Amino acid sequence: MHRLKILMVLLVLTALACGTGSGTNTPESVEGLVEIGPADLGTLDLSLDTLGAFHAIFVLEFEGDTDWTYQVDTRSDGELIEYDLHIEGVDKAQNPGDVRLVNNDGVNQMNGAGTDFECVQFPDEFETGVLFLSPNDLIDLEDFSEELVDVGEEKIAGREATEYLGKRNKYAGWRSLKLSIWVDDETGAVLQIDFSARGSDPIFGAGSGKISGNFTVKEIGSQQIQPVEDCEIDIPLPEDATNVIKFPGMIAFETSLGPVKLGRFYKKILLPEGWQWEEPVIAENRESMLTFYSDEGTLTILIEPISADFSQGYQVQMFIEFNKRFPKINMKKRSR
Repeated sequence: MHRLKILMVLLVLTALACGTGSGTNTPESVEGLVEIGPADLGTLDLSLDTLGAFHAIFVLEFEGDTDWTYQVDTRSDGELIEYDLHIEGVDKAQNPGDVRLVNNDGVNQMNGAGTDFECVQFPDEFETGVLFLSPNDLIDLEDFSEELVDVGEEKIAGREATEYLGKRNKYAGWRSLKLSIWVDDETGAVLQIDFSARGSDPIFGAGSGKISGNFTVKEIGSQQIQPVEDCEIDIPLPEDATNVIKFPGMIAFETSLGPVKLGRFYKKILLPEGWQWEEPVIAENRESMLTFYSDEGTLTILIEPISADFSQGYQVQMFIEFNKRFPKINMKKRSR
């Protein structure tokens, strides 16, 4: 699995979530407005933070020149958040592949067919944009806050919820948009959203047809979220390592250790394991390089100061290439 494919997966997921053009109240989207009465929705909770632990499913379907389905299962136990993406009917060139991501206190770990079943780890600060679509990425509910009408009460996931109905002849390039939302009477959380419209496929460009979406909170209460498999970083990192990023064959992080101290750190770990090291290339105010090698492979470490005065520490990138005739080793376990 090449790092390039991992980057492409992240870029495609981001493009899907950010390239829909939603949330823009253009003249076209207002044209043909059907007045059906006001509704005072107050502040809607689209993040569902007020629910604590929950399980929700968002299914987006397109019927037209090419049919496809996009589904995201979301679970939260109040601390961990899990996203499970499944896509069907999309051309391989556009399909990033199914992935499962778990966010734990700002650290994201992702694995699945989309990453060739190799773990990817990155912090929230890593600029990927939004990775998974939600209804609000296609329809800005605030555009409808003054025209939705209360049509009654219904129970969703065991909660009393008020249903609001709205429609527009034209919205964001679509025709005949119908929208229903169910809002939790107690918390203001949006428990269900149904919508349908006709027009061009805004996600995968699969021609013209009908797009429909259903977001539903299936359960409110305790959820079991398993860790993402094979995400252990198998080479020791400095104790103060932060913003750790892991792609197959590459690990990046930030640390206060400069080239000399980092060289000592890894010499102490690797030399007893039979690794050797080349004379380091150390340059002030720019990138330095450390290289370790053995019959099993090569470890290249690039170190660069974050700021010119070194006050913010160093950015480190580690590239690990194993020789094919030798198995991968777990240096973390062997160094204990």
